[in-house]
Amino acid sequence: MTPRALLLTTLLLGSSAFSTATLSPTPARAELRGLWVDAFGPGFKTPQQVTKLVSDAQKLRLNALFVQVGRRFDCYCNRSSLPRAEDPELAPNFDPLADLLEKAHKAGIQVHAWVITTAMWNQSKAPRDPKHAFNLHGPGAKGPANWIDFKFDGSSKGGADWYADPGNPAAADYITKMYTSIVQNYAVDGIQFDRVRYPDYNEIGVASWGYNPLALERFRQETGFRGTPGLGEASWLEWRRTQVTNLVRRTALEVKAIRPEVWVSAATITYLEGPADLEAWKRSRTYMEVLQDWATWMSEGYLDLNVMMNYKNDALLEQAAWFDGWNAFGALTRGNGYVAAGTALFLNSLTSSRGQIERARAAELDGWVGYSYRVPDIEVGTKKRKLEAGLLELTNTLTALGAPFEQPLSWGKPDVSALNALLGRISGKGPLGGRKVEVYSDGSRVNCTLTDGNGYYGFFALPTGPLELRVEGGNPLKVTLKLGQVNRVPMLVLPDTPPNSSRASCEP
Repeated sequence: MTPRALLLTTLLLGSSAFSTATLSPTPARAELRGLWVDAFGPGFKTPQQVTKLVSDAQKLRLNALFVQVGRRFDCYCNRSSLPRAEDPELAPNFDPLADLLEKAHKAGIQVHAWVITTAMWNQSKAPRDPKHAFNLHGPGAKGPANWIDFKFDGSSKGGADWYADPGNPAAADYITKMYTSIVQNYAVDGIQFDRVRYPDYNEIGVASWGYNPLALERFRQETGFRGTPGLGEASWLEWRRTQVTNLVRRTALEVKAIRPEVWVSAATITYLEGPADLEAWKRSRTYMEVLQDWATWMSEGYLDLNVMMNYKNDALLEQAAWFDGWNAFGALTRGNGYVAAGTALFLNSLTSSRGQIERARAAELDGWVGYSYRVPDIEVGTKKRKLEAGLLELTNTLTALGAPFEQPLSWGKPDVSALNALLGRISGKGPLGGRKVEVYSDGSRVNCTLTDGNGYYGFFALPTGPLELRVEGGNPLKVTLKLGQVNRVPMLVLPDTPPNSSRASCEP
């Protein structure tokens, strides 16, 4: 191992003081080096494109590709719960994901399935497939079958997109199965959440989405709130934030129940300046506007890897400072997981992009992912340089003598030896969401959560030995978990009673 790799491995063994995450770092792993490969242009839509993509990644000395196989409730694959993507550039009958996995794995490169979580559709014409979720659960659907995320003013499009509301239980269940079906059918190295949040078409600092009728009714039932909550209603903000977190939690647990070694990551929001601490985090636009609490996802172990979309133009001094601030906060909140800097190649010169990689290393982050393969620098983005020339220059810049990728480094799999997790569900005639579930060990409470709209709950960071689950409205359940896996516990049937809104909180 090179001295640099040995240093990086040592850094990877660090953890923050307040972490409660589950997975321990793996000493054999050194540094993540990846590119996002989007579906907006060429990259993986024909066998020839896949061959070239893998060759380009090898020349760049990358060890991972984050490939947009899930665009808007469809898939660039042939075997998943999603309909095949409607893209005229996609070769007939070709399975891009299968071909990429075969070729990339032969080259020693990981493939992470990047899937947009909540965007449903963005075209004026409806999908051709009658079974596409937008046709069944889009604006024309009635009652609970309508999954559309509505804004406070009644509008239903954020930019060009319609979104699914995370507070609609059927939509949340469908989203989880998008990810698990890919993991079940393909040997992907990881799955990545994108847009796992509420839309960001708001006034700055205001969370104005989430007004799906069924989501609103759930909120009233679970909290006792009457009427329609205003934008600044604290309980409404927290409830919606919890819906996103619960979606991440259940999906991560379901994925790990299938294959524990699969990376679970998210491409996360970093608007404006980075917060100095957790108190400042709770005032950030990420937390308050799009309701994405990725600091909690890391501390609870829901994510193995947080790839911050730290898209800053390094030529602007203010944004350069923002970049460093978010890197520092990301390192602070890593827990026992990993944090990588996701940088905007399309906004920066090659010199700036190299500098951002070096500064992410100095901040002791665990790697880098660049956006994107299709636009490797600002000159390609502004059409001053052809893509091939840009990729060649990016390769030369990052792999030259003394450059960040001078030597190849590996990126392994999460260490699941200490994984001690459980996934459970309640049933009954009353509301399933918002029920408090506590875990006790030797008589002391060690964790607490609330059930989601489908009655699911779960934990990653649990102690070994006998545990007791105490579910609001039900009898205690004693469990002993097996290490190295997600343990499914028996379903609890609760009496026909509403959640106790005065106790629907995990605060002591």
